[in-house]
Amino acid sequence: MKEGDRISFTYLGGRKVRCIVLKLLPKFMIGQLETDYKGKNEEWEAGERKEFSIKAMKHIKVINS
Repeated sequence: MKEGDRISFTYLGGRKVRCIVLKLLPKFMIGQLETDYKGKNEEWEAGERKEFSIKAMKHIKVINS
């Protein structure tokens, strides 16, 4: 995984996330979402920039074409 990659992964509580990696930091990754997420207490919209803990990211797949 590197900056500019399109990735998919499972995040806290089983959220399926697809995003573009904008910045990699030692413990965090900042990504621009490509998918919406509608949860019980949270809603994320495509295009939003979010910070993700790398430790909490599971099943990471690079999906560059």
